[in-house]
Amino acid sequence: TEEVNSQGGFLVAPEFDWDLIVLREMYGVIRSNSRIVPMNSETKMVPRRDTGLTAYWLGEADSITASTMGWSQINLVAKKLGVLAYLSSELNEDSYIDVGNELADEIAWAFAKMEDDCGFAGDGTSTYGGITGVRAALLNLSATRANIAGLFVGTGNLWSELVLADFNQVVGRLPQYADTSRAAWYVHKKFYHT
Repeated sequence: TEEVNSQGGFLVAPEFDWDLIVLREMYGVIRSNSRIVPMNSETKMVPRRDTGLTAYWLGEADSITASTMGWSQINLVAKKLGVLAYLSSELNEDSYIDVGNELADEIAWAFAKMEDDCGFAGDGTSTYGGITGVRAALLNLSATRANIAGLFVGTGNLWSELVLADFNQVVGRLPQYADTSRAAWYVHKKFYHT
């Protein structure tokens, strides 16, 4: 009988499928929507224009007021992210499932999740590799949220309390040079459909 191992059940091997069910959230938003900058060393300086020149109306024989452009630099610092997992050669060679590929996929997923966590929620601590994400960067501009030029405070604290005018205000705060064809909302799926 197959139901009792000592009476013949050991002779019938359980059937395994070649596929592995993987149910997990998808990540990779930051990388797919960011500019990836190749670096040949640990740090890279990128010049940034902060302010421009000013034009003045002149009358006949008026002197021109001088203006100066303002510059600063953005300091890019390379960070190392790693995953360590052990896989025996026997498991890799004998498994019905291609465990090596599954492991590689899992490592890629872990990297993408960490990049998204840092890019959106990073607060500059070691948990986020010293990276300050978008949310913290905006909130660090002023202790009073209403004073932050690029931030609009909605009409309520709950998703259900936000109205279309709140979203229009956010779009209206985009600078003229912003490429609106590439601008995007980064929100949770539940929020989007609510």
